[in-house]
Amino acid sequence: DDDSAGDDDDSASPGLPVGAVCSEDAQCATGVCWDFADYDPYCFGAVCSDTCQTDAECVTVFTNAGASSPQSATCGFDNRCSPVGAVVGVFACAQWTP
Repeated sequence: DDDSAGDDDDSASPGLPVGAVCSEDAQCATGVCWDFADYDPYCFGAVCSDTCQTDAECVTVFTNAGASSPQSATCGFDNRCSPVGAVVGVFACAQWTP
């Protein structure tokens, strides 16, 4: 039983899949909500990602998620797969002009 209903139907959602829009780690099945604003204060957009040690792990994660360019996925300095290069999720950045 993985829900609070008290029965044994296991009907609770396991969390959002990689590539789904999220706002916090707890929403994602992997426990990783990658938020672009954490890396660049002028950007926004967040999707479920995964932890990693190597770029190859991220390529696999985003290939399985159906990303447009999974071969460009990278493992960040914080051991989280960056979805930006893999082209999964929706991100935007403010354009600064002097």
